Amino acid sequence: MSVGHPRCYNREHNNSFMLFISTLYYRYRVRKDTANTVLGPIVRAARSLALPLLLLQLMLIVSACGLTEAPTHKTYTYSTISSLPKDRVTNPQEVAYTYQTGENVVLSWATQSGQDTLDNKPQPVKIEAGLVGPFTSIESLKKAISFDGNNITGHVQATITPIQTNNWSDKAVDANLQLPSSMPAGYYMLVQRIQVGQGYQPPVPTGRIIKVIAIPGS
Repeated sequence: MSVGHPRCYNREHNNSFMLFISTLYYRYRVRKDTANTVLGPIVRAARSLALPLLLLQLMLIVSACGLTEAPTHKTYTYSTISSLPKDRVTNPQEVAYTYQTGENVVLSWATQSGQDTLDNKPQPVKIEAGLVGPFTSIESLKKAISFDGNNITGHVQATITPIQTNNWSDKAVDANLQLPSSMPAGYYMLVQRIQVGQGYQPPVPTGRIIKVIAIPGS
């Protein structure tokens, strides 16, 4: 046997082997490309439907659990004192309501719609009002008011009996402010305090000035 024959045999054998590998690779690529062409849209469609189907399942689970929304209740607030009788303004330039000592100043508070609450019971509301003074003039009264208008320096001369209500009530409330017969004459600022719950609310000026005059002979 000659030496060259095995080398020829090996070369032919290698060529056949490489042809076999090439054929397998070609068939693999054809099948892969065919799969991507045929199955690609199906896979993409399945992916696009996955999230909606998951959300639908969650909705069905929530409905099956019978979850209900927590009940809410309407609340109401009280702001400032309603307007006093216009016929009590004897001097339009002063814009002060005139009363004599011994008279009653009728005060009322209307409700306003507040926010809904999840509380299972109403919060108590306490309303107070009184007069701070006396001042010799409206100018001196205004000087006693703080810059922000939330406070006034002076003595409380008359008060109402505190009103007790709650923030679920939509009813207006009123009270009589009795002016003592011994009350000094002068100008007074009507102040109020509306306290909701346990929080503290200082009395604030309402902007309404009461002019108290003494009854002749008293």
